[in-house]
Amino acid sequence: WDFDFGFGTYGSAISNDGLISQGSQNCTWFASLITRSWFRTLVLERMAELDSSFNTMLAELDAKKTELGAAADKNAYFWNMYGRQYHGYVSAQVSTKLTTYTEHIDFLINWTTGRWSNLKKQLLNLG
Repeated sequence: WDFDFGFGTYGSAISNDGLISQGSQNCTWFASLITRSWFRTLVLERMAELDSSFNTMLAELDAKKTELGAAADKNAYFWNMYGRQYHGYVSAQVSTKLTTYTEHIDFLINWTTGRWSNLKKQLLNLG
């Protein structure tokens, strides 16, 4: 329930740029840590360790979307979740524009892939 800041669905934080998402700017401990080269090095090393698992997880998610799509769409249509702003914290760019489970999964995969790549680039550029 608390991944809304992390996966492009919170408010207007649909961009995967930046080191922190909109709504998280008051993390003073992170602002301090990110200035430390040793911290950035550790984060990049850990990301390199996770690259294979990250890619495997996204591939499995993509493979499951067909299997789960019909049931997920029925559930969403029952609860009237597609094509409208169904919660104040969910980005309208997600809740009102994506009208199928497949579109949601594709958005998640594309956003997450871009976020992973952008984080690496930004961490390297700070060094």
